[in-house]
Amino acid sequence: MDYSSPSSEFDDSHISEAHLTQPEPSHHHPPLTRALVNQTASVRQLQDKLDYLQDEWAAIDIVLNSLRTAFPAQPCKLPSKEYQENVDWELSIAYDDLVTQVRSLNRNLNRLDNKIRASRSSGSTS
Repeated sequence: MDYSSPSSEFDDSHISEAHLTQPEPSHHHPPLTRALVNQTASVRQLQDKLDYLQDEWAAIDIVLNSLRTAFPAQPCKLPSKEYQENVDWELSIAYDDLVTQVRSLNRNLNRLDNKIRASRSSGSTS
């Protein structure tokens, strides 16, 4: 690729001859720094997973609160049997879905807890 052509997206006019002849810095980290970099990356991954699980919990909470207020506990007039069956059917499906989401959240929380415990134990032994 010709970087000196005016139509090129890369502008190399700011690069001096000294930059071109200098060796690239070594990316070798001392053992302590490398361990710190690895721990920082692990903490970031755990935080990302925790953030995701918090969002998952928030979605469950919103649906649960919506279900609580979707149908009045004591309707003003006596509903028809068909209406009541439809309400029961919709609530049953919604609660089944919530149970599935809660179980998934629980499994994911347990996995995250295990990763945190493993991270702590490997951090204390290194």
